[in-house]
Amino acid sequence: MRKDSRDKSMWGWGKVMERYNLEVINTVTLPTYWTVDQPVDTPFIFTRSVI
Repeated sequence: MRKDSRDKSMWGWGKVMERYNLEVINTVTLPTYWTVDQPVDTPFIFTRSVI
């Protein structure tokens, strides 16, 4: 999650996930060395619609 993100829920995606009725089905965390905004790793979040 970006340190300046206002939404602190669900890796910074909480409001979007709530708005579009999405649920997390899997999360994969991979090392991040090419960006300064994630010092350790990057979560990849897989979702599906609950409608």
